[in-house]
Order: sequence, then structure tokens, then C-alpha cells
Amino acid sequence: MNQNKDANEDQEHDLAEDDQVLTVRNFISLSSLLPDPVEWEIICQRQRMERIRFLVGVSITYLVLWVAHAPIAIWKTWSLEHNAELKRLLSDRPGLGQPLPPNCIKTKCAALCPEASDTQGWYTLFGIPYATLPQQSSYFSAATYPYTFKECYLAYWHGVAKEKRRFIDGQIRFIGREANDDESECAQMKTKKGISVPVGKPQSCLTLSFHYPWFSKSHGGGKRQRGMPIVAYIGGTYLMNHRPRLPSAKMVSELRVLYVAISYRLGVFGFSDFGVEGAGPNHGLSDVREALSWIQEHAHHFGGDRSRVMLYGENSGATLAAALLASSGLENTVIDGQ
Repeated sequence: MNQNKDANEDQEHDLAEDDQVLTVRNFISLSSLLPDPVEWEIICQRQRMERIRFLVGVSITYLVLWVAHAPIAIWKTWSLEHNAELKRLLSDRPGLGQPLPPNCIKTKCAALCPEASDTQGWYTLFGIPYATLPQQSSYFSAATYPYTFKECYLAYWHGVAKEKRRFIDGQIRFIGREANDDESECAQMKTKKGISVPVGKPQSCLTLSFHYPWFSKSHGGGKRQRGMPIVAYIGGTYLMNHRPRLPSAKMVSELRVLYVAISYRLGVFGFSDFGVEGAGPNHGLSDVREALSWIQEHAHHFGGDRSRVMLYGENSGATLAAALLASSGLENTVIDGQ
């Protein structure tokens, strides 16, 4: 009996312990699960700032990408416009961009592509650079014959008008048409509406122009024909102004001469003396000498006879021609056009 009583007491004690374990007690209050208004406002502000920072970061990233791609877009737009302009020019001049046309003449610096004149079989080259300055802004330095690519670039790119130069397949091409703009004119004073204004730039003075006939080296059954005599015209007014004009191609063709009009630096750029080495007082005279050297070297390309060069000086050009003969010590033919 005692054993049964003890067993019942143990069972009741176990049931009592089970009731205590299964009892649900609230250790966290319901109010503690929800933030108070102040904490809720802080949480909302924190989330709002995180969203703002995210949007600002996205905007900055987009702006950086746009700025980084803007030069590419600008270059692409310019490239498309440039290609369209080039196609238009190529359609106007089919010879450009193709194998060099037969009437173009290769020199050390560039291919010279002339303009057809109004006289059959005769072509014209206006404003060919015969020399260049050491630097683009070395206005008072001695001119030199262009040998290196940099010198050729300075001569044929900065000394001529935009419509007269091309760079195709690694080759500079000079277009012989006449340019009628003040930018590519020789630096001097020009009267506009009764007022004298400066026009042009000094490097544009280092040019020459002429008409020449189309000829083939195969003419004459293999016999070498004698070239035409060359007339080198030097003009100018008081060494301050000079706008050489070529006679008509018809007149030159009837005379059968290679008439070359030479430009040179004028005024302070050609005849000033600063007493500094390399900036002498007679750069205009040395410019003409460089032009005559160019004629000597390239006369055979245009049917001229380099051994028969006649200087034709007019106004201040006659003074330059006389000075050239006096300084060279050679006996040549000179005509005073005064």
C-alpha cells in the first residue's frame, strides 16, 4: 500500500512539473515591439537619407559616364560631318582620294595638282610655297627650303588657304586654284572702305604662281626637247605692298615662256633690322633668292629651262633684282619694269 501511495505522489509531482513547463508567460511587452514616435521618426529619416544617397550616387555615376562619353560623341559627330564634307569634295574633284591624277606633279613635299586654264593644254598653279619658316610664329626668321615633314607641313598647311590643301593617304596635296581670302594673303596693309587694315600672315608671302603647259617626256620620239625660257617676275610698291597678278594663259602660251610671279615678305617682316642674330634686315631679299632656288630645282617638271632665267623687276621689285645680281656676282638678264 505504501508503495502505491509513493508511486501516485511521484506521478502527481511529475504532472505538476509538466504544468509549470508548458505555462505561457509574456517576458516581452507588446508595447516594446513597436517603436515610440521619436524612434519611428529617426528610422524614417535614416531610410530617407539612404534613398537620397542612393539616388545621388546613381546621378553622379550617370553624369560621370556622360562627361566621359561626351568627347567621343563630339568627335563622332565631327567625324561624320568631316566625312560628309570629304565625300562632297571628292565628288567635286574625282581625282582626290584616288590614284594621283596624271596632271599632278610629285615633289619632295607634296603633290601639286593644277587648275586647268582657259587655254587648251595649259595649267595654272597659284600660291605654291617655295620656303617655310622654322616655326609657325617665327615671322622674323630666315626662310628655308622645306626638307622634313614638319617643314613641309608648316609650308603647305599654315601658309596656304584651307581649300587649297588636302592630306590623303599620307600625302599632302596642293590644289592650284586661286584663293580670294584675306587670311591666306601675304601680310600687308589693305584698304577697305577707305581705311587701311592689316591682312594675311607672313608665311603666306613665301609663295609663287605660274602657268605651264602639259607635256610628256615621251614627246619628240625620245629626243630631249629644250625647255622654255623662264621669266621670274618680282613686283612691289615701296617694299610695303605686293599683289602679283599673272598674265593670261593665252598670252603666256603665245610667248612660249614660263612666267613665274614671286611673292616675298613685306614691310617690317621682310626688311626690318632688330640687330638680333637670325633676324636680319633683308629677309625679303633672301625670300626671293629661295624662290629662285625653287625654280632652279623644279623647272624641269613644268617644261622650263633652268639655264635661261630672266629676272623681271617692277617698282621696288627692280631694286630687289639689282640687289640679287650685285650680291650673287653672276651675269644674268634683268629687265627693269619701271
